[in-house]
Amino acid sequence: MAVPARRDTRMQVAAYRDWAATRPDDERWALIDGVPVMMSPAKSRDRGRKTDFYRSIVSLKLFPIVYQDEPRVELGGAPAVAESYDDIAF
Repeated sequence: MAVPARRDTRMQVAAYRDWAATRPDDERWALIDGVPVMMSPAKSRDRGRKTDFYRSIVSLKLFPIVYQDEPRVELGGAPAVAESYDDIAF
């Protein structure tokens, strides 16, 4: 009994480019091993969504944004400067 030849179902670059052209501009895709993979959103777009959500929480006065790829921390919100030092012992 003959074994059927295995068909390569991976997407080729030309087909991927045609396919990616039909996707919305706000989506980011990459072709990895012949498979289209959706990438994480751009940092600014992702941060905008999260910031808008956190600002909608009335009881939340302050939220830190900690960067993973650089030594940097931002404080979102509008904290009173004096309140920031209340829990710090000098």
